[in-house]
Amino acid sequence: MFHNTIPTSRNVALQKFFQWLKNNGLEVEKTKVRYTPCEIGGFGMRAAQDVCKGDVLCNIPIRLIIGYRHSIPANSPLGNIVDYLQEHQDTFVLNSMLIPILVLLHEKYNRETSFWGPYIDILPGSDSMSSTLYFSDEELDELKGSIKTIELHNISICVVDYLMSNIDDLRSTFPTIISAEMYNRELVKWSVAILWSRGWQVSENENSNWCLAPYADLFNHSFAGGTSWRYEKTVQAQSLISSGTYNQGEQVFTEYGHKNNAQLLVLYGFIDFENPYNIVEVRFDHERFKDILSRSDVSNKFNAVHSFKEGVDVCSDGTLCNQDELLDLLRFLFDETEVCDKKLQEWESGKMFSQKNEIRVLNYLKSVLIASQNSYLTTLQQDKALMSSPSFDSLSLNLRNVIKLRHLEKQILEKAIGLITVKLEEVKNTYL
Repeated sequence: MFHNTIPTSRNVALQKFFQWLKNNGLEVEKTKVRYTPCEIGGFGMRAAQDVCKGDVLCNIPIRLIIGYRHSIPANSPLGNIVDYLQEHQDTFVLNSMLIPILVLLHEKYNRETSFWGPYIDILPGSDSMSSTLYFSDEELDELKGSIKTIELHNISICVVDYLMSNIDDLRSTFPTIISAEMYNRELVKWSVAILWSRGWQVSENENSNWCLAPYADLFNHSFAGGTSWRYEKTVQAQSLISSGTYNQGEQVFTEYGHKNNAQLLVLYGFIDFENPYNIVEVRFDHERFKDILSRSDVSNKFNAVHSFKEGVDVCSDGTLCNQDELLDLLRFLFDETEVCDKKLQEWESGKMFSQKNEIRVLNYLKSVLIASQNSYLTTLQQDKALMSSPSFDSLSLNLRNVIKLRHLEKQILEKAIGLITVKLEEVKNTYL
């Protein structure tokens, strides 16, 4: 099926995996897709026949899905832990992640005898992970300036720590099942990276749970793609439904959600150059206005107070999210007259206060955007030079992704600065 395009050891593992699928009710030859070399992602799914919107791409039997309650035998050691977790949902907040992670690591430890052994054998090891959880300190340092990526990375570390804490708590109740050798921090980190990069959120009993669905996790991502799940009770399977139309031989994609590049990098270990949902977060010096912003009447009047304090996203087209609301707040903050109840009551949304005020607001916005652009370790021009250099491909995958990420973020900031500059000129030439 794969000829010599895949290393022999990987090829053998895949053949065993597909045989395992067939033995357990998923005959690859009868699905509408095949795992094969592709232009995007190296390997992915191609349409084995013409695919229409709404077609079933494949049926994944429930018993194959890791994390699905019905795939865990009742009264088994793992089944008892899952029952315990469901009884103590208030204590174990991340249950939807914890259950598949417990199962995955238990089966990985017992891989030789595990039902899921052939699937676990095709999962990537920690040495081939490219999410930020596996970045070196030097690679993380290169993210300086990318506020959202750094924040998301820090959250991912907290998630690993929290899950590890949950597992330590469970160990006190199930000491013979949850051993330190089976569940340590490095293994939990690996399982989190696997779950985020390959997992699906599948509905079970009206709840949405994280699961690993063998075969379904071989689809690559595209914002032009899309799939959805449908439970088929009669055959006890989850059906993966195509949201698009494909000709025979075309690569079939799923969409990992409307995620920006920071999310794609942290969760999946790649970025998308054509990402329509890419954003850059910028921060304002809200301490400068803390006395005014602390007033409840001001926060009630202006919806942008919270985002002004926490950070504002700049969209891929260079516009600021909720830009009109932000401009209203800034016009108020830069008004030279005294803040009073009458002023708040008479304030008109969406209206420039004066030419002088508008120029001050736009100059302030421009300075914030320039400061954000200057917070990176490199300039836009330097990143362009790095990406066009013959030595670029010799850099680590992680470093190449960081350079691409910050290059795209600085492009967005450049667009935003350009739009504000044009607006400034318009205001300067307008007599109010």
